Amino acid sequence: MIWGMSASTFTLVHVLVSLVGIGTGLAVMAGLLVGRALRVWTTTWASTAPSRLEFPCRVFCACC
Repeated sequence: MIWGMSASTFTLVHVLVSLVGIGTGLAVMAGLLVGRALRVWTTTWASTAPSRLEFPCRVFCACC
């Protein structure tokens, strides 16, 4: 159990949040390339960062 969710549910939530992060990251990058600050997209992208930090290695691999 991770944060009260099964490993498969946590993985699904992690993947969905990561896909949002990838999509908004591409929008932010496009905005930077044309010289525009996209504050809402940047805030959304930044809010997905904790999901990338919380995936526990010890549950899914023997490296930890």
